[in-house]
Amino acid sequence: MKTVLVVFFLSIQSSYSENSEMAATEAAFDTVQFYAANGINWRIKTYAKDQDVHIWSLGENVSDIVALARAIQRSTTPMHFEATLLKQKRD
Repeated sequence: MKTVLVVFFLSIQSSYSENSEMAATEAAFDTVQFYAANGINWRIKTYAKDQDVHIWSLGENVSDIVALARAIQRSTTPMHFEATLLKQKRD
């Protein structure tokens, strides 16, 4: 079985407990990750300011974790997602 990890490095660093966010730095940034292995799929969000991790099960019926990751990120965090894509295109 194939294992896939998709990682988005966001242009913010945020705090879940304080409900706040600020611009990311090279050392501190939030991530959103999608992980698929052995038929199980997860969405993982890290909060840089809190050094906190939240994990959600996406269930077993995900045929393309990469396509799902792109679709979710575009719909839930478009501003941060676009900034991330722009940075990737420049690098």
